[in-house]
Amino acid sequence: MSLVLGIDEAGRGPVIGPLVICGALCDEREVNQLKDIGVKDSKCLTKLQRESLVPRIKSIIKDFAIIQIPPAMLDRENINSLEIQAAAELINKFSPTTVIIDTPVQSKGSLLYCNRIRELIHHTNVHIIGEPHADTNYTICGAASILAKVVRDKEIEELHKKYGDFGSGYPADPKTAQFIKEWNKFAEIVRRKWDTCRDVIVAHGRVIVIGEMGTGKTEFCKWLVNAGLEKGYKVGVIDLDISQSNIGPPGSLGFGVTINPNSIVLLEHQAELTALVPHINLCAGEQTKWCNHQNKVWRFPVEVKLHLQKQTK
Repeated sequence: MSLVLGIDEAGRGPVIGPLVICGALCDEREVNQLKDIGVKDSKCLTKLQRESLVPRIKSIIKDFAIIQIPPAMLDRENINSLEIQAAAELINKFSPTTVIIDTPVQSKGSLLYCNRIRELIHHTNVHIIGEPHADTNYTICGAASILAKVVRDKEIEELHKKYGDFGSGYPADPKTAQFIKEWNKFAEIVRRKWDTCRDVIVAHGRVIVIGEMGTGKTEFCKWLVNAGLEKGYKVGVIDLDISQSNIGPPGSLGFGVTINPNSIVLLEHQAELTALVPHINLCAGEQTKWCNHQNKVWRFPVEVKLHLQKQTK
């Protein structure tokens, strides 16, 4: 029996919610049955049509699996790399004869994309086909796209119940755009590195980034600072983590201040801090959220607080 695995995703473009990746496994001899019941690219079907097809798809295919990637992970890692890892995980799970992947890169890049997947799989004799718009050209990928889309839609419905109606989560949706203006109230569901959210973050002007060790605070600040510089903003960073002064020099990526666990009280006496206070736009660090300068408590003028947390795959 020859098994074909179709892999596709839903939710690559939205600024809110998870990226959902599906692998649908089918006997090659039964793929035409999927076409007969009307399976095609999920974007060509209505919500009702997709939902009605799900039980019929499940009755024909051998198996399927869903991988959800949360916004926090999409902020930390390259989205293509995450999709490659997910595809490899699905292939290793099902050991198909053939894999058809809807690649997020143009045709010339599909071969490299598939080669990166091949480096992560255990079965060297798998035939991998990677094409953009494979969900349109291959019925099994259409089935995967439908299953992924229905799962993501249900996830969005649950988020609506918890956070209110923010629309579809796509940047062009007026409801989503309005919601993003107050995204910091619901940071766990928003993809902070998407351009739509980035523009809102830097527009706030002053941000403090706190979090555990190894959560990527410095990298995130570098990204935000560059975004601010692109818009012509005056941008500075004070890094309050222990032995961290690598954010960059003034005029490029900001400012770095190195301290140790016993020097937080002495921080008020540093000329660098006094000079920077009026210009701080970004403050990175977990050690303190405020300092005492000349017997007067001065709190960083924070409009947005980001708390980065470690994520597990």
